[in-house]
Amino acid sequence: KKQDVFCNMLWSLVNNVQIVLSSVMIIVGNHLLPTVLLAQMESSQSHVSWRRSERNAPLRLLHHTNARDVEISFLKCKEFSMSKAYRLNARSGPPPRTMGIFEMDEAPSSAPHCNIFIDLGSDVEIAYGPWADAQRLILMEFFHPIDYRIAEITKLPKRGERQILKQVNLVITAKENAHIDLWFMRDDDLNVVLMTAKRRTSVEISLPLTTSQSGSNVSLRCVFEGFICSTSLTLRKLFESDVINADITAQFPRVYNGIQNWTISLRFWRTSAWFIWDQTTFFMASVC
Repeated sequence: KKQDVFCNMLWSLVNNVQIVLSSVMIIVGNHLLPTVLLAQMESSQSHVSWRRSERNAPLRLLHHTNARDVEISFLKCKEFSMSKAYRLNARSGPPPRTMGIFEMDEAPSSAPHCNIFIDLGSDVEIAYGPWADAQRLILMEFFHPIDYRIAEITKLPKRGERQILKQVNLVITAKENAHIDLWFMRDDDLNVVLMTAKRRTSVEISLPLTTSQSGSNVSLRCVFEGFICSTSLTLRKLFESDVINADITAQFPRVYNGIQNWTISLRFWRTSAWFIWDQTTFFMASVC
């Protein structure tokens, strides 16, 4: 409580904080992981402030950041030793040369929900392949190791107690020309599924931070306009649609490896598709 009083007094004095940085480079990692996370940008302006939406409403911490030439990637950790690795079961070798870069910007909203809005603008390129998926598994195993026990029900705070975050909402938007490349190995050859949204792209993800009696629910909503999908096969065309709306809800039980309930709703407008026999083995290789 003394710390809360000190923070309230500090913010009453400061109220607004503006940070301007140029040529920023942030490296996050340690010798227990084979890669480190590198984030660099040419210029950045951040504004942090406390506000009230109404007179008697609780305070909201607002953080607004504008950045230019943002690049986020993984780099090899020179101090990494396989003998000292912790819970490392995924692939840790070097990435293929074709791996891409993803960009990320965030702005949280009011508690108890955390809202993260990422506006990628135009001409966005995202590449995801076996090596990137292996790095995701490494980070998940390091920070969130698998717990085989029955998940405990989250005890929600009562009135007057400190509130906790219940959910994280991630919203990603792109204006036009958003490219997503999915790489995978097929008979020792690198293959790819190319997806392009020529117009607006929107992805909304809701991730729960609490567990109820029935478990937790994860929802995903996607909107793609001017969607074109092709492959690296001889016949490249696969799928085209003017507008795609996708609503996916997944219910995860408290019991590890229990029965999950998935609800998937897909809607298409002005759609064309091309099917050939070689696509069966092509997508089997991508799944396996």
